[in-house]
Amino acid sequence: MAGQDITRLGETELAGWRARTVGFVFQFYNLMPGLTAMENVELPLLLTGLSRSQRRTRAELMLELVGLSDRLEHYPNELSGGQQQRVAIAAGARDRPAADHRRRAHRRPGPASRLPKS
Repeated sequence: MAGQDITRLGETELAGWRARTVGFVFQFYNLMPGLTAMENVELPLLLTGLSRSQRRTRAELMLELVGLSDRLEHYPNELSGGQQQRVAIAAGARDRPAADHRRRAHRRPGPASRLPKS
């Protein structure tokens, strides 16, 4: 998976691979009510070994990608259901989706980009 034979990894190596590669989005968003949107996205990045600055930069980018750059410091109860869902998606994403999105952002917009934002 993702260019690596994970069947040969030990338990610790597999946990590290999951932290770097796999993201989860649950049906119930599982956001921490006492954390801001930024902190909720940054939380799973604690497992990656990134510095605090790198985690915050990545979390900010992921929230920007889901259209919530104006809601970084809002708590879950201050967000709509759809916004909470997008925070959960940003928290479940990893570096690769962000890199793919940056590449797509430089291409000519397709029909989906002209749809109204919800």
